[in-house]
Amino acid sequence: DASKEPYIRVHNAVVFACGKVGQWQRAVDVLEACLQVGPKPDYVTFTATITSCAQASAWSMALQVFDRTPTEILELEKSPLNA
Repeated sequence: DASKEPYIRVHNAVVFACGKVGQWQRAVDVLEACLQVGPKPDYVTFTATITSCAQASAWSMALQVFDRTPTEILELEKSPLNA
């Protein structure tokens, strides 16, 4: 839904900010909130959360988030639009 796009952008910015200051747990919390109540997380939300975890060496959580990433979001990376 295009009307929710600005809201996910705000959430994505929060996830990025959390990663920048080493607050990977908060990044995961934002992702969890999006999954539970919205807005629906997108490719950026998942990759920013994974990156936040990885930068803090929270590899186990990074893998857990990756495992929870929906296939259709992972497929976006392979799409011709990203070529």
